[in-house]
Amino acid sequence: MASNRIRILAIDGDLAMIRLLRKSLRDSHYKFQAAFNGKAGIAQFEKTLPDVVTVDLDLPDMEGHEVIRQIRQSSDTPIIVVTARNQETDKIMALNGGADDYLAKPLNPDEFLLKVRLALRHHIFAGGKSVVVCGDLVIDLLKQRVVVDGTSLYLSPMEYRILGILAGQQGRVLSCQYLLQAVGRPFTLAGEKYIRQYIAQIRCKLNGNVLDRYINTVPGFGYQLRLQPG
Repeated sequence: MASNRIRILAIDGDLAMIRLLRKSLRDSHYKFQAAFNGKAGIAQFEKTLPDVVTVDLDLPDMEGHEVIRQIRQSSDTPIIVVTARNQETDKIMALNGGADDYLAKPLNPDEFLLKVRLALRHHIFAGGKSVVVCGDLVIDLLKQRVVVDGTSLYLSPMEYRILGILAGQQGRVLSCQYLLQAVGRPFTLAGEKYIRQYIAQIRCKLNGNVLDRYINTVPGFGYQLRLQPG
């Protein structure tokens, strides 16, 4: 299956930190990108549109706060500050400026990966919209309610999480690997089977059968919530 792995861009002038982030993220099957100064980081962000950005406040060419400001002018992509600065004033300034989270160096890799998963869960699930519509299917992401042809459906928590991720990225094809990362499970053959089983269960509840009226299978790539029913 082709991969559209979740992409993480690290903007940090510290080579040792870049190596640590690269190892932690690649070991967890994320696609890692790096930039060693603010100007290169902003250019890389605009070119590749990553799913999460980490920013150090102490960059060789500019303040990390300025990088956050420029990214926030055009995007709501999650930003996690990873910096040696541990003053409360720096944290407040970064969060008020648009950062989603703040971690002080030295970095705990496990805590960092948890913060990445939480940022992704919040961002991917909402996708910037509170209500997603596909024909007579209505998914209310704020109220966690699914309605088909005027009838409310019960979905298990995991079924709803997977459907919510697809809804937040409506029209985009998401691989099994992407979905597994978004729900915090490892990418394995068993994991792919896990996603396929849940997709089948969701389809049965939405359609009354396993046909792909709302959730389309793109062979060799993954799944998408259709813009219009099939």
